[in-house]
Amino acid sequence: MPFTEEQLAAIEHAGGHSLTYAIAGSGKTQMLVGRVCFLLE
Repeated sequence: MPFTEEQLAAIEHAGGHSLTYAIAGSGKTQMLVGRVCFLLE
């Protein structure tokens, strides 16, 4: 499943902490996994 524009913005942000909140089933965990993979690359 591809990331939305909002998820990509959270995954690729460069400035410190990020707060993510959304309804259940919106892809928060998937976005978090994407963020970890982004940071490890």
